[in-house]
Amino acid sequence: MKKVLYGTSALVVAAAMTAAPAAAQIELGVGGYMNQWFGFADDDAPGDRNPTGLLVDGEIHFGGSFQHDNGLTFTARVELEAFSTGDQIDKVWAQVAGDFGTIRFGRVNDVASAFLVSAPQAGMGISTGWVTSFIPVATGADTETTTSTVGTIGGTITFTGTATFAGSYYVGTYQSNLLNAEAPNISYRSPRFAGFQIGVTYAPSVTVGGSTSDGALRAFTRSDADEDFQNAFSVAMNYSNEFNGVGISAAAGYSRVNNEGNGGAWQHFNVGMNISYAGFTVGGSYFNIFEDGTNGEVFCTCVDDTYYIDAGDNDWGFDVGATYSTGPWTFGIVYILTENNQEYTDSSPGDNGTTEQTFQAAGGGVSYAMGPGITLTGNLFWQNTEYDATDNGMDGTNFDDDDNEVEGFGGTVGMVLSF
Repeated sequence: MKKVLYGTSALVVAAAMTAAPAAAQIELGVGGYMNQWFGFADDDAPGDRNPTGLLVDGEIHFGGSFQHDNGLTFTARVELEAFSTGDQIDKVWAQVAGDFGTIRFGRVNDVASAFLVSAPQAGMGISTGWVTSFIPVATGADTETTTSTVGTIGGTITFTGTATFAGSYYVGTYQSNLLNAEAPNISYRSPRFAGFQIGVTYAPSVTVGGSTSDGALRAFTRSDADEDFQNAFSVAMNYSNEFNGVGISAAAGYSRVNNEGNGGAWQHFNVGMNISYAGFTVGGSYFNIFEDGTNGEVFCTCVDDTYYIDAGDNDWGFDVGATYSTGPWTFGIVYILTENNQEYTDSSPGDNGTTEQTFQAAGGGVSYAMGPGITLTGNLFWQNTEYDATDNGMDGTNFDDDDNEVEGFGGTVGMVLSF
């Protein structure tokens, strides 16, 4: 981390050091990254769109560390989004590390997410969801009119209009973790022994910015109270080693968040492995999300009925890829397939509707490391999303049998800067 002092932060640190010259201070460092991609796309989605576009993403990281005479190292870090967003501060954490391992506190990914090994790829991340910025996803028209006040994690909102029954798509195995919304948590990571490392995370309450982090980005707010999602935890293990020029990187993780409102729980399992030799790397990852519980969660208290998202969701996905690196060049191909299943019921026994959202993407990419912190990239990609809905007698709704599909292809060129 670069030890650079900027603006008022420099004055604050300087004043602190002046007030206590005998005490060492943690120096503030500034780092981060910036992604800039220009792309084109062609798809069969309804409506007209500009075939070209720009995708800009970046973060500024503030942090520093200090090693005490007793051998313990203390570190703090704040990650700031480089553009206006509802989650302006992305991660905030502090940690202490020593021979015993690392203990980390704050708003940061849990160990099952942090340890994840996914498919290797080159250039812009095809299996990390970036392609949806250029090609839209398929949606459904299944809605229900409501003028009710709906409770959410962290407060209530008054919703007037239509509640959309469609769920959302998983666009990467990394982001489907139950705690990936960075609920405040505490984690422990062990030292590495014979290539193995284990970790555990605990979050007392899964509430971040008024939303849950249950793995699925639902299209409508839940009606659970603050105390419903509690006592979330994850455990994970990773392995990294090399034998006679063959490198192995693998990880597995399990997460669970209890829904105290219905006595159930959201659970997530992920596993991944990469094998490398002579510049080649092949590998992939798999995830599964499932729910158990005695009652469905309230989706909408609508004008003519109350609708529920039922327990028993079984969502899954995988990615697989390969890369070849030679000198500053890396070439790669990757494929991802995910499925998000949801079931809705109304107050009438036996009446239900189901939705299934399938996401597929594939592509090839190339990256060129021009210099320290400077990488040029190029990609070609294909994306297909499908929304399927089935009406099994849900009374009083606009929930109909529906089958929508959007397919397209595109490409990008750009650069990735790190500092």
